[in-house]
Amino acid sequence: MKCQCCGEQIEIMAFKCKRCGELFCVDCRLPEIHDCSVVIVQKWEIFAVNRKKLTT
Repeated sequence: MKCQCCGEQIEIMAFKCKRCGELFCVDCRLPEIHDCSVVIVQKWEIFAVNRKKLTT
């Protein structure tokens, strides 16, 4: 099995992201490291809500 971020072969332990469900190696396991698509969407949703509050 290969890491979805760096492509490294995972031999011992794979980490499944709780947000996107993909498998990653120990170096890429954190959402901030593998640019988790779910985190990016959540950040934009929060930005949109805060922007709306500031403009009204």
